[in-house]
Amino acid sequence: MTFNSYLSLSKTINKLTDLKIEDLHHFGWKGLVLDFDGVLASLYKIEPDHPMIIWANEMSEHGIYVAIHSNNSLQLSQKRQSWLRKSYPNISWMPPKPYKPNPSTLLHLRQRWKLEPEELVMIDDRFSTGGKAAYRAECQFIYIKKPLIDNSFAPLGELWFHLVRFLERAQYQEPPVLCTREDSNL
Repeated sequence: MTFNSYLSLSKTINKLTDLKIEDLHHFGWKGLVLDFDGVLASLYKIEPDHPMIIWANEMSEHGIYVAIHSNNSLQLSQKRQSWLRKSYPNISWMPPKPYKPNPSTLLHLRQRWKLEPEELVMIDDRFSTGGKAAYRAECQFIYIKKPLIDNSFAPLGELWFHLVRFLERAQYQEPPVLCTREDSNL
């Protein structure tokens, strides 16, 4: 299967909190691997946005495995990990290396959590990193269409990633929107 074919079977949501526990149960998803920048917070922030980390913690409290895997510098990764361990010990922090799109971390978590490929989901705002890691690990992928951005905090970095996302959207087919029961006419 080509990567674009794989993306056509993946899902798109606007933001992380659009995904409900009912959706996870409906699709049989038992483990979530979250990118940090753009998914949990804007670029380079140490702490996730409050609604996003509350959401992730609630998923964990409902028996869903939750881990964070982000391509960060070691220094930024350590600061984020330290904060997370103190505040939300149920959420696993995965080291940045090997960097996505290497599937090693997803394969490791799948084995650690004893999940089938279709039960593990990578949630990322990038096709070339999280999307390709999920594809290579044969896991599920959810694309964040409207990443968290704070142009006042890291304007040049945000501009760079805006351009990267724009180019990725031009190169790859965006997955279909996740349709939940509340979105349907049933």
